[in-house]
Amino acid sequence: MTLFVDPACNILYSSFYLQGLRQLYGKRNVHFCNFPFRRLHYGIDTHIFAFVINNRKYCIDFADSNKVFYPGFIEWADVYAKVNYLQSNVPTQYQSKIVRCGCNFAVCIIKHRAVAVLYALLNYLKAHSRIDFSLKTFISRYIMQSKRCTHRLLQNSVDSHYIFFVSTLWKGQDECNRARINFIRACKRLQKEGLLYFEGGLIPDAEQNTEGIEDVILSQGADYAQYLRNVQRSALCFNTPAYFGCHGWKLPEYFSMGKAILSTPFINELPIPPTHGENIFYVRDYSEQAIYEGVRTLMLDNELRTKLEQGATNYYNTVLSPKACIYLLTSLNGS
Repeated sequence: MTLFVDPACNILYSSFYLQGLRQLYGKRNVHFCNFPFRRLHYGIDTHIFAFVINNRKYCIDFADSNKVFYPGFIEWADVYAKVNYLQSNVPTQYQSKIVRCGCNFAVCIIKHRAVAVLYALLNYLKAHSRIDFSLKTFISRYIMQSKRCTHRLLQNSVDSHYIFFVSTLWKGQDECNRARINFIRACKRLQKEGLLYFEGGLIPDAEQNTEGIEDVILSQGADYAQYLRNVQRSALCFNTPAYFGCHGWKLPEYFSMGKAILSTPFINELPIPPTHGENIFYVRDYSEQAIYEGVRTLMLDNELRTKLEQGATNYYNTVLSPKACIYLLTSLNGS
């Protein structure tokens, strides 16, 4: 077994899949090595995780957009997997090479900050001639991953009358913002009706005009640990396509915690789609009324929520965990 990982990768975003390789093939068999990747060059916004298994070359593209941006990586790879996959946006000449990949979130693979910095320095030295951004930025990504949770978020007790949601108000992402605003307002309506207690809101990502939506804006968010505790306590979680319609980190995080997930319809395609009423609950659109009806349905039906929680755990284990993502990608494509 020879398994090499490109040391030039964005470790924060690649950590999920690196964890999957270690789980599936053993940590001792996964090595950072510059030699197989000499043709690949990385800018600060190159969203690619490249690895080689027994001379078979793989790329995982985790860019937010479902458009294809990295022809050099596609030509290099034997299999090119796209997290935000939309078949209509795959160029004809790449139809046989580009495949779907499970979505990810950042996980901690190097816990101690000093060790993370050391790994960053070693990998930068290996690949610096192919990296078109600063060492400081490269190291910062290793430090950020060290602050994340492990690959599996803990499943804690749920409060059947409590809903928590904190997210970003993205500049220029009108549909995503509107869906999130409507979810918060729907929950506040249901709180006034005595059905639940809601906590949360939106945090603007830059100086933005929040006139007319002051009722959903937070001045500051919870720290990461408190955020996770509140999500775990929440009776349900809300998902909507995020930046540029992507599968955001929230979706796989919710699945990893075994949450009952209320979601607007996806834009992009997963390797195996979730099933309405089994492991996810879709609303018909992102209008406030549709979301209101969906939240109300789930809050009044404990049996359905339990079914969705169990289904989410099963779906994560078989489709979206780090190990499952790598297994599905490599087993279906000849590794």
